[in-house]
Amino acid sequence: MNRHFLSCVIFILGFIMVTATIIPRIDGNEFLKISIFFSSMCPGSKDFITRHLYPTYKGLRSKIVIEWVLYQEESNPIIPNDDHPKFYCEHGPKECDFNRYIACALHQRKGQDRDVNFINCVMLTFDFDKCLRELGYKRSQFQICIRNQGYSLLSYHMQKINRVKPKRLRYLPAVIYNDNDNENKDFLSLNKFLDTVCHQLKAPLPDECHKRRDILEHPLYVDEE
Repeated sequence: MNRHFLSCVIFILGFIMVTATIIPRIDGNEFLKISIFFSSMCPGSKDFITRHLYPTYKGLRSKIVIEWVLYQEESNPIIPNDDHPKFYCEHGPKECDFNRYIACALHQRKGQDRDVNFINCVMLTFDFDKCLRELGYKRSQFQICIRNQGYSLLSYHMQKINRVKPKRLRYLPAVIYNDNDNENKDFLSLNKFLDTVCHQLKAPLPDECHKRRDILEHPLYVDEE
């Protein structure tokens, strides 16, 4: 992807489980799958996760399945005698390190609720020790993962990223629902996340949606297909 097109900003109109975590089957649209492409030090990612996703998650959790995809670019192939691939991140090497830490936390498979809480904690504080401690992650397992698996997990994220059209990820965060790429829904999600999700859920709707009955027939949420 051309780095020029990756602009980590908060849009005015408003990002996988990337490990082997088990995801519930989506039978009859019982669950809405939400793939979030984000990066640890991206201001837009922080805004979306802490101000839009996290505050509404508890009310929607029974109806959604979240895939987290950490965005970075592979800057060059693995070279002989090098111990890991090289990655490029918009906000520098520290962002790639933070992405690796988050990937290792996800890899511990603590479940969707704890993953959401952990990522929200990290995006708010960048205090990994505090977030690990408060959310019950074993630091010893975390350190082993960072040392032995961190870069391979980022490479796994890259496989997911490479399946998406490059122009689709010209900004972060990016949101894809049920693997169907609809950029209009993505834009709406950035600051109308609850509205966009509720419009796509099947009855019975969670109480969180019934608090906003007006959104379901709003012309903004009429599918283009």
